[in-house]
Amino acid sequence: MMRRLHALVAPLFSGVFWRATIAARQGRAFDRRHGTDTVERLPVAAMRDVPIDLARHAVHYEPSALPKLQRALRVVVRTLGARLPEFSFVDIGSGKGLVVMLASRHPFRLVLGVEMAAELHAIAERNLARYRIGGRAAPSRVVQGDALRVELPPGNLVVYLYNPFDAAVLEPFVDRLADVAADGRELLIVYVNPQHAHLLEDPRRLEPVFADAHLRVYRWRTATAVAASPA
Repeated sequence: MMRRLHALVAPLFSGVFWRATIAARQGRAFDRRHGTDTVERLPVAAMRDVPIDLARHAVHYEPSALPKLQRALRVVVRTLGARLPEFSFVDIGSGKGLVVMLASRHPFRLVLGVEMAAELHAIAERNLARYRIGGRAAPSRVVQGDALRVELPPGNLVVYLYNPFDAAVLEPFVDRLADVAADGRELLIVYVNPQHAHLLEDPRRLEPVFADAHLRVYRWRTATAVAASPA
């Protein structure tokens, strides 16, 4: 009996429990305010029309926790400063569009969400149609497609990853970003819940900008910086 009682009560004293509870409340409040649907989880098994070879590497849908997202955006704004309008913001695994909606409050050149699941993409389109903010907003849209193949915006990019897939897909995706950087474009990579951060920790290619247990931000080194790095 005491063990069962302890198992029930122990989470109430956990910081993780309370952070998750607060984040969930904030998400529900956002949906009530804007008439959107971002909170409800959706397992990969419930997503139709997702190729099997992609589904086995995907992570179930859950929205970016608002505190984590807001902190990540603050780091991006602080890092880029007045150069923010020179960058497009790309959310890989954009789900129901929460990140796209909030990033569009900032003066990026474009905010783009990329989602492979048709169900989530359809919800994101409805959410963006309902979401309205006062003042100027960055142009924003969502597309359905494979992150390894979908066309990325031209120019400099902020690439946002909320742990959208496992290492088997993240590794070739990072290689794809290397090809983008080889064209002379600047890249800032924002990785929230960085479960496979070791794949980005290559000092010859990526310069750490910010790091803690929940968030990693990297700047892709220029070709000049790479050439100057020790072997």
